[in-house]
Amino acid sequence: MTNNLFKQIFIKDLKEGDQVKGQPFAIKSYRTLTSKNNKQYIDIIIGDKTGTMKGKIWSDNLVNCGEGKEGDVFLISGNIDTFSNSLQMTITSMLKADEYEVSDFLQVSRENSEEMFSQLTMFMDKIDDKDFKNLLETIFDDRNIREIFKKAPAAYTVHHSYAGGLLEHTLDCLVLAESLTLRYPKMRKDLLFTGAILHDFGKIFEYDISTTITMNDRGKLLGHIYMGTAYIGKIAPKDFDPEKLDELIHLLLSHHGELEFGAPVRPKTIEAVALWMADYASSKVNMAYNFTYDNIGNEDQNFSPYHKNLATDLYLKPYMTGKDE
Repeated sequence: MTNNLFKQIFIKDLKEGDQVKGQPFAIKSYRTLTSKNNKQYIDIIIGDKTGTMKGKIWSDNLVNCGEGKEGDVFLISGNIDTFSNSLQMTITSMLKADEYEVSDFLQVSRENSEEMFSQLTMFMDKIDDKDFKNLLETIFDDRNIREIFKKAPAAYTVHHSYAGGLLEHTLDCLVLAESLTLRYPKMRKDLLFTGAILHDFGKIFEYDISTTITMNDRGKLLGHIYMGTAYIGKIAPKDFDPEKLDELIHLLLSHHGELEFGAPVRPKTIEAVALWMADYASSKVNMAYNFTYDNIGNEDQNFSPYHKNLATDLYLKPYMTGKDE
């Protein structure tokens, strides 16, 4: 092991042709694979607070690289090249670091968590129904729950996959949901707002945060939809109207919309459909927004690399510095 106190190079600063020497990066993913010619190699994803990058450790360099796992920080040397229109690092050596600043590696929301939570409480104040209001107050009066909720990610990949991402995503859903209630005034606002606040609540139990975000064993076994609904069913007051509680739980169970996307049931009320669409819009726009700004830098490149989840590349030119918005 070796010590390293100062991180000088970040993922966002790397470009094709760069050589990296002994810089600390966190391991996001580490897989041992076998090539067609029966040689072992490592497929790896490294990262820091500015982003992630795929990498390879080929068989000739395995002897120079310590074995890693998610969350470990290594001093890494390697070369930056391009593969399938994306930057990747060919790693030549890795030494485990035993001293580093966690804040250098954990991605966090661009927005202030206290300000976001203040906005969340403003939405809670708009809820008139006493059952829903009391339920939310019971949950968020717990200081430990409140602080975890502020820091939790909404995912460990794909969208809002950073500390504070859950709160940011929840606010997205509330703003979108409120806009729909203005167009559809007979929609039950209190039910929809409560569902929007709690739809991903189970994610506070699903992920662990250190230098990276990982799904824990309970998250893998049970999932956030079950853990969230189980917690709410347990903490709801005994005099909570059972039919009303069923409808709230239905919003949580159905917010992924389709069975193949993890929803135990499809949305069966207007509010459930509205929440599904708000959740979907928030996730897709967040993907597009972050991927666009993560790939701006080369003014000769007007399009991003292909984005698997969006199933397209993205047009970068309008968002480049000095370009018209």
